[in-house]
Amino acid sequence: MIPFLAVGVEKLSWTAAPACEAQTSPPSTSGSTNSLPDSARDSATISLPAFSEEKDRKVALSSSYYEAMAPASLSSVLAVALTDARIELVAAGLLPLLVVDLKSLTGIKSDIRIEDLRYSPTDRQLLVAFVADFPDKGAFVSKVDTSACVALSSPFVSKLTSRYAKLVHTLDYIGQVYEKLRDSWEDLLHEMDVKFVSFAREKLLADGGCVGDDLLVLLLLGTASAEIETFLLHTLGEKGVKKATSFVDTTYRKLLDLLALHLHSAAAALVHHSAELAHDWAELSGTDHDEEMDNCRAMLQAAVELALKGAEMRTVTTLSRRQLTAFFRWLHYALLTVSKEHVPADLSAIDGDFLVQFIRETFMVEYSGETPGRPLFSLEKVGQYLHPGPLAMPLNLERSPWTDLMTSLPVDCVFKCDSAASLADAVTNANRTVNAAVAHMSKSFGECPKLVEFVRVASLGGDAHAKMQFFARTGADESSSSSSLGVCSLIDRSLLTISAITTDGLLTSIQTVDWRSMDLTCCDMDYYKDEQCFLIVRREDDEEYRRVRVDFDRPFSGLSAENSAIVGSGDCDGLYVSGPRCVGMVLSQSRTRVKLFDTEPEDLANRSSLSNEGIISD
Repeated sequence: MIPFLAVGVEKLSWTAAPACEAQTSPPSTSGSTNSLPDSARDSATISLPAFSEEKDRKVALSSSYYEAMAPASLSSVLAVALTDARIELVAAGLLPLLVVDLKSLTGIKSDIRIEDLRYSPTDRQLLVAFVADFPDKGAFVSKVDTSACVALSSPFVSKLTSRYAKLVHTLDYIGQVYEKLRDSWEDLLHEMDVKFVSFAREKLLADGGCVGDDLLVLLLLGTASAEIETFLLHTLGEKGVKKATSFVDTTYRKLLDLLALHLHSAAAALVHHSAELAHDWAELSGTDHDEEMDNCRAMLQAAVELALKGAEMRTVTTLSRRQLTAFFRWLHYALLTVSKEHVPADLSAIDGDFLVQFIRETFMVEYSGETPGRPLFSLEKVGQYLHPGPLAMPLNLERSPWTDLMTSLPVDCVFKCDSAASLADAVTNANRTVNAAVAHMSKSFGECPKLVEFVRVASLGGDAHAKMQFFARTGADESSSSSSLGVCSLIDRSLLTISAITTDGLLTSIQTVDWRSMDLTCCDMDYYKDEQCFLIVRREDDEEYRRVRVDFDRPFSGLSAENSAIVGSGDCDGLYVSGPRCVGMVLSQSRTRVKLFDTEPEDLANRSSLSNEGIISD
């Protein structure tokens, strides 16, 4: 048996689907000294899609079980009710399949509040319980036929859902790695850049000299000009140089661990899953020349760009770490020499040729004509990859033999990468292209649903409100048809109606009780299990609230406040119960106090004749 979930959003409790195609493991992260959050390594972690902005609604959870219609059919579907009276059916909670516009189907122009949803997988019909003004205010149940949406039974869509789930998981993992990179980064070298740029500007304006010349003379001849000596002793200082050396060693090592052990494998997985999704869509559509395939190619291009940009940042970080470590160690040595202090032996080993090349490439550059007097150099070349926008100093690949080889090949064989784009831009672009590709796929999945029936359960007067919930019929086969369902409604905190749902008609055998005849007010209701629900009630002249269990087969036999259990007094407002866990919860109006109670105490567990009696656990 494979669970088929129909959830409409007011209780985000969820029944996990075993062997669900949507689950996938993140890229391997073994061996890392910088562990990511546990959620990044949890093989069951799935990111839910972003539904309409601020239109997500809570609706009650309902779950049913059914035999899979085909070995590769969907194992779970999420039905999401939105505040604009639309319902989205989402495969495995990830891939949008169909949108049901309840206002358009029913012709109701007024506001619609969806109370509960239930989806039947065998006949692909959606049951919706809602409240609306049509023509006057009332509680309604509608049945919607979604069989025209072939995606709900297509094995191809099951494959696409599995691929998309892996893409979503991988992108979420990459996002966590990127945030970890940002958290590990500090702009300490920016202070060094400011000091060097300020010194270079002053020297240029004073005598037209270049700071690189003074550094080379100091390195090769051991002679320090008055300007460079003052700069070393008073502007940089020994403490500042040692701090920069430590920063480069620790921070760059953390970045390299994240780039090599996490981002590299995650980006490779993203490229693989993007290519597989594009292949599966071409197989499903039978062509590789439609608009969806163009979006798939853009998605694959963005994934490759992300992988290349991660490799580029790793190259820049590795080279910068080596260069800056050698440069700051030499500056420390030069500073001690100029100040005639003792030089430790470990600072005496200097790679002169390597430092000469670094100084020439970094400091001896052309000045900008657009910003006179401001040198175009920077010691810091890594942090720019972690901010949106073009790179100020992109990696120079003009002399790379590999670049020459790639540019000589046909264009179709090469994935080009924007040399000026940052890693932040690549991550954003990968998310955008995946969402765009899937959005276009979803438009091709099926036709509009049809309204089968639309029935009023009860009329509501004035400001009356109804809370409605579907429930399972005891002894019925839930996998066969919707005849195993019923709907219970609490109307204006006084009327409780119980209606059966059948295959040939929506509603039969409506039973109703008016709690006002018992001098009671119902504060809330929640479905428990089988054909039972719990109520919170109180007398009109009493501040104490009581909980009552109602059996739908004998809904009003011997019902009174005397056989109920006291919950408390004051401002009890919300009731939530769980049949599988045998526990209940009462929530205060302030949402700050919660009272838990046991729904199946031991002394009452074996009393099969008990009906509508309070559960004593205080």
